[in-house]
Amino acid sequence: MTTLAWIFMIVSVSAVTTLMAWCFRQVLRAPPDDHVVPPPDSLGG
Repeated sequence: MTTLAWIFMIVSVSAVTTLMAWCFRQVLRAPPDDHVVPPPDSLGG
């Protein structure tokens, strides 16, 4: 592979990995206690 192809591949893989890590962090991070919304009364909340 050419040098340009290696650079493109490294940048692409890095961008996808960073985006995936950011998404996982957003989904798995617990919200602060004061921002937790109780379920509606119809669901037993």
